Amino acid sequence: MTSKLRHLLLGMLLAGLCAKPAIARSSLDMMITGGQVYTMPPDTVIGITDGKFSYLGPSEDAQSLVTATTEHIDAQGSAIYPGFIDLHTHLFDTIGFEKVACKLDLAAETVSIGACRQTAATLSQGQWLIGFAQGLLTIDLDGLTPREWLDAHFTQTPVVISEPHSSVIWMNSVALSLMKITKHSVDPIGGKIIRTAENIASGIVLGSLSELVLEEALKTYPLDMPKVLSRFGTLSLELQRLGITSIGESGGFWCGGGMKFWEEISQQYNQGLRLSVRPRLSPFKGVNDQLAQLRHMYRNDLNARYLLNQVKINVDGQYRLGTARLSYPYHEPAVKSEPNGLFYFTPTELNSWLMRLKEIGFSAYIHAEGDSAVEASLYSIQNARRNSDDQRFTVTGMQFIKPVQYPLFNELGVTVNFLFNAAEDAELAHSATNHAKVVSVKALEKFSTSIALSSGGIGAQYVSPLERISENLQQPERYALNDIHKAIESYTIEPAKSLGIESVTGSIVIGKSADLAFVDKDLTKLNAEQIAKSTVLMTMLQGEITFVHEKMKSVNQTTNSLF
Repeated sequence: MTSKLRHLLLGMLLAGLCAKPAIARSSLDMMITGGQVYTMPPDTVIGITDGKFSYLGPSEDAQSLVTATTEHIDAQGSAIYPGFIDLHTHLFDTIGFEKVACKLDLAAETVSIGACRQTAATLSQGQWLIGFAQGLLTIDLDGLTPREWLDAHFTQTPVVISEPHSSVIWMNSVALSLMKITKHSVDPIGGKIIRTAENIASGIVLGSLSELVLEEALKTYPLDMPKVLSRFGTLSLELQRLGITSIGESGGFWCGGGMKFWEEISQQYNQGLRLSVRPRLSPFKGVNDQLAQLRHMYRNDLNARYLLNQVKINVDGQYRLGTARLSYPYHEPAVKSEPNGLFYFTPTELNSWLMRLKEIGFSAYIHAEGDSAVEASLYSIQNARRNSDDQRFTVTGMQFIKPVQYPLFNELGVTVNFLFNAAEDAELAHSATNHAKVVSVKALEKFSTSIALSSGGIGAQYVSPLERISENLQQPERYALNDIHKAIESYTIEPAKSLGIESVTGSIVIGKSADLAFVDKDLTKLNAEQIAKSTVLMTMLQGEITFVHEKMKSVNQTTNSLF
């Protein structure tokens, strides 16, 4: 059965289940009245039993299901949507870095090093200084290499400075020595050591090696689990306030306590989110060793709140850094020896990995920005589909595409995850090429591609689902989704498909998990600007209230409710 036919039959089944009124149980644990349920008649009430939707229909037909113990929630005219799903977050990266990393402001007129000096003064013997900055490939250091510049400020302490998402780092001489990067070192698989004309390491490292260096640096910081769990609780509550019920955690480190952290979360913390955690594959660590670890970590109970059945694969770098893999040279290559950008996983390696992942039940979330990386991803997925239709594949970060590839996403059952819109300067820079174009959301929609929006981060820079939907609908035509319904689906059923949980959540259907977001206004009746100003009044996961706004509390104080 093809992926397209499977999704069609599933849609027909769900449509049948939604016939009004729909009743699945003889009594209700909870009844929600007074709201406008998305895509349903105005008088629809929601019944919940054992954490799942058990009744959808008119109020009068639900009365026979109400008992003395049935809890009642008055939605007070709010619009009720499936719980939002953010497909791409960095919870652990945020928690892991925010307490240890200093900021290096390279955009300042005089590069600010003060914060990192202060942090370095507090470090224990053997600890690395970890910093972050933007512009690591473009800054002019008055003729100095990053290694020389860092050495002038830090002579004894190993230092690593990372770009966001860790695809480019700077290192000083102490750090290079600890990582055994010398004049004679060869470039690792999936990585690049930038060198001077004399073949001396400049201190700039790209790709898979940069991730390994960061892992080594993080090992020098003991993981204070109680504090980490407390911070996780704070961050997860922030997401719940935004109507989010499920997240895809993207690209967590295997080392530095990453997997230990998630295992602790799954066992000891009653998180108010459904978590799908994706370990990031390494192109040069042993394949069999990584497969063995993945097999041990595998979690695939779709009704649970913790899943670990997907991996993250960075096929190439980032266009803004000049490291995304293109089928044509950059006008001004960031890495002169790689004028087309970098493959972190070659097409052959990627193809092999997807086949091996199937053996242990894993799907893949694939970062591919350049058109060559997208091409390699699609053809590897096509080969994997010859043996199985079960794996879930998502492509994210896509900036460029060969037009002939647009139909393949739907044909292969691939979700496209947009964290941002393709850069306009990219279109200007490459508008003359006949081989690849800047990706068009409209072209993807033309071929019924599954499209999911997400913020791509966490913390201070996080963009909420309502803000992201508003932002997208205000984009130029080629970048915006077709209408508000498509935009809502991009945060509900489409990311559910990517995570393989559309049978469990993503829509309000009898038998599915009672995951809901209550919003103070009907999003379908607002203009794009107004959507961002709407307020989430309540969030519910598996029938459990995980967040409630003061307005909703005051309304329900006198009712037989859970408040």
